[in-house]
Amino acid sequence: MAVSHVSQSDAEATGISQSDAEATRVASRSACVLDVLPFIPGPITVTRHVDHTFPAPPTASANRAARSTTWKLVSPFGLLHIIHDRAALGTFTGAEDLDKFNVEHLLGLKEGSSARPLHVKFWQPLHLLLFLRRDGSDELVPVLGGPGHGARSGEAGVDHFIETVAACRDDMPFTSKHRGKLQQILVGSYQSNGKPSNSYMKWGLADPPADLDGFFPGVRHWASRNVDKQACNSYPGVD
Repeated sequence: MAVSHVSQSDAEATGISQSDAEATRVASRSACVLDVLPFIPGPITVTRHVDHTFPAPPTASANRAARSTTWKLVSPFGLLHIIHDRAALGTFTGAEDLDKFNVEHLLGLKEGSSARPLHVKFWQPLHLLLFLRRDGSDELVPVLGGPGHGARSGEAGVDHFIETVAACRDDMPFTSKHRGKLQQILVGSYQSNGKPSNSYMKWGLADPPADLDGFFPGVRHWASRNVDKQACNSYPGVD
């Protein structure tokens, strides 16, 4: 039987109750649930412009992550989940009401009938998480939801980001009418005046923080009983 080592729940990390989190997820994802995320200031050396067609092929780092025996996923509301073994992966997907095959496909553990998705119900692999930065600012904003498409209208990652992140910020003017060009920024295909550009409404992609694991205020560990808890204790906030 798998057990989870919990440092902070999704509800605690976002300051809302479990029932509120579910209601937000299903009904009105526009609630401001990101007030406690520590957007990190600091020097940004290189701004990325990804020159590819969507979706990008898996990178070497993505392939290494798929072969790992520890997987890191970011929840739709900004909580980091670290899954330490395959048995715990099943416990995780059951607890979070996620399809196990879809998550395994997301992580590169199973082959599907289509290309590997970039999110499953807005859950993303940590190593694929994108960040936006406003022109002239060092603050990093995680693109919760990511650039992946959804099965139906309104279920793309960019829709989730606009409703749960952009709607909470006075300096981020994105609404549903901007989703198309914002999506182009996220996949590196945006052009301004006929030239590739990484700035749309003064926002563009930026390098992730050096301490990517430490960016998130809450971490939840999932591990079966035969996993050494020392691995869990290497992360902040674990009992």
